[in-house]
Amino acid sequence: MERIEGEDIYTGFGDKLRAGTRLGTLAAWTFVLIWFRILLKPIRVVSLRADQAVHRFVMCNWAGVALRIMGVDIDTRGSIPKIGHFLVANHLSYLDILVFAKETGSVFIAMKEMNEWPIAGFVIRNMDTVFVDRFDFRDTVRVNEEIVRLTEVNQSVMVFPESTTSIGDDVLPFKPALLQVPSCQERPVHYAVISYDATDVNPNPAFQVCWVDDTPFHTHAWRMLKTPRIQGRVHFGANPVVEPTRRELAAHLETNVRELLRATAGIKSAPPDSAEPADPQEMVEEPIS
Repeated sequence: MERIEGEDIYTGFGDKLRAGTRLGTLAAWTFVLIWFRILLKPIRVVSLRADQAVHRFVMCNWAGVALRIMGVDIDTRGSIPKIGHFLVANHLSYLDILVFAKETGSVFIAMKEMNEWPIAGFVIRNMDTVFVDRFDFRDTVRVNEEIVRLTEVNQSVMVFPESTTSIGDDVLPFKPALLQVPSCQERPVHYAVISYDATDVNPNPAFQVCWVDDTPFHTHAWRMLKTPRIQGRVHFGANPVVEPTRRELAAHLETNVRELLRATAGIKSAPPDSAEPADPQEMVEEPIS
């Protein structure tokens, strides 16, 4: 298991007050949006497409405000795929989900364990997340059937094919199991790279943001909430990938994401005010090959 060297430099009373205020505000905002989503779920009886439009609206707005509450600025580059896309990216942290939710409003594929988390599991479940049992290969059949259903109603789907998180210095091997549907449908798969930049108030973004070791979730989240500002960057690839088999698709996407990561490594994020706004148009832990 990869470990990150670093020291929590935000240990003062003001830092703890900042984290506590953010946590309370985030909980209140999430409560409002999740009940709004629940109350509108009956609309799917009338129209699945209308229900998916509600999902995108809720996800984009919930995540956008949540990121502001947490002090996260995002610099988005490249063209965001249109509604109905299938998207993959490298994976650094649970924060990635908020970032991509804001930008795309996608449905995420997530590890089954998240469904069992207190409170957070309730929220994630009601955001239409599709859960996969990482230790049962047969469960990918059910999940792929769910992905087919989502594509039939033109819903956007996002997968993190590394099946785990990294510190972002390279791309881990992509696992092909949840790329079965786009390969069979010959559907173009879009890709993106996410990173978190060092700043004066966040000199070690890997330590503050990336969740790759055995640090408990609540400990890591509290540490991140204490950080004054976090600067993130998302770069969408220009050319979606089509391949006839899931293994070829996984290999091609892994290569493209790695090349995009290396190409953008030296690009500094623009100041938040100068970043172009992105109009909204799946946390995947998928270790099964």
